[in-house]
Amino acid sequence: MTLYPFEANGLDTQKLRIRPRHPRIAKLAHRVTRWLSEPLMARRGFHRLGSEFASRKIASIRDRLQRGESVYIAGLAGPGTHNSGIALIEVTQNAGPRIIVNNEEERFSGNKHETEYPGLSIDAVVETLRQMGRDVGEIAAFVTTWDYPALLATMVRTVIEEAPGSLKLATMPIVPAIELRRLDKVRRMPRTLATQLGLPEHVPLICMPHHDNHAWFSFAASPFADSDEPVAIAVIDGTGDQGSIALYVASDGAARHRKAALDRRRNDPDGANWSPPLPQQFDDDAAAEYSGDHGGEIAKPCPVDQLSGRSRLGADTDHQRKQRQRHHCADQGLLED
Repeated sequence: MTLYPFEANGLDTQKLRIRPRHPRIAKLAHRVTRWLSEPLMARRGFHRLGSEFASRKIASIRDRLQRGESVYIAGLAGPGTHNSGIALIEVTQNAGPRIIVNNEEERFSGNKHETEYPGLSIDAVVETLRQMGRDVGEIAAFVTTWDYPALLATMVRTVIEEAPGSLKLATMPIVPAIELRRLDKVRRMPRTLATQLGLPEHVPLICMPHHDNHAWFSFAASPFADSDEPVAIAVIDGTGDQGSIALYVASDGAARHRKAALDRRRNDPDGANWSPPLPQQFDDDAAAEYSGDHGGEIAKPCPVDQLSGRSRLGADTDHQRKQRQRHHCADQGLLED
């Protein structure tokens, strides 16, 4: 699309470009990067939602919860992006999720918006588990705050879209919210984590879409979580896995990407078949590509680190909090109603 500014007094009209300089080649680079990076990163221990590993892990957690076991899940914010750290959540069938720790590395290093590998934060989690009479081997899953294969593809797309001017982004050590020199450490994170924890094998990581995390917390911690009407959620971020802005519709205890919600209204106005949630999309083409990659079925764990009653605005009873948490987790398939 080209816009023509108002022309007055014979002044020359200038064209204003409001789309990428090289949209087609950038989109192709995005697809190729994702196609190459997903299997390569999976071999290194990074598994996307909908992958065989992630689906098996979620099924295993569901089974353990149904047997009445306590399950521990660690949320990991890795190096290279601001505020690295780790959170540890305890989940039970009866009580739902409970925050054990939520450590940001800056609290231990003293560096504001720390981007280094969160080694000190992880040491603190290990000590907390020891004091509880447990060990790191009892952590059922490690999940990340970014969908790293999608993030890598988006970074490549961004570098190419405005070439040659944008090519310098690939060599800048620090860009907003991302420090490339430390982001390179992400690919070694499964091995680094295993070494630090004294585990014999690399630690597999489940990659959570970044804006899904933001949307879930905004919804679950708000007064609107129990609303009978659909709730709109806007995530406006410096950057995300596939863009900076994502829109969601929350209803019936689940937050779904706007594309999925539109598909549901268009194809199933009576609500017989609700579309699964999608992460934020760069455009409709990327949305269709994502759905095709996962066959329209996305296994997604309950965001237990975002459903603590202590995070919720407004007062309610402990019974109401537990019931709400169980409802959210049941909707995501971890608990049965």
